[in-house]
Amino acid sequence: MSDYPAPPKERIGDLRQAFADETAAAELVAGLEEEGPAGAVAPSRLYAYATGAIPVPDAGIERALETHPGLRNAFRRMMAAGAGYHLGTAM
Repeated sequence: MSDYPAPPKERIGDLRQAFADETAAAELVAGLEEEGPAGAVAPSRLYAYATGAIPVPDAGIERALETHPGLRNAFRRMMAAGAGYHLGTAM
């Protein structure tokens, strides 16, 4: 069995803070791993939702849009890129 010396009393506060920081970081990483990348919404599915091919509202996509700013930004760009009108073509 190993015998480790106890840390000096002056370092106890620093060690507790370091432990708290490590715990907070581990909780953040675990939350991101559970969630998956961008809420597991495929870009093709997001595009279909933006163009109306998927019935509105879709709870999974709405939840992902609420929690992921990058996904929300991509959705807004998809909405802005799609014109609400179509011009005729000349032959």
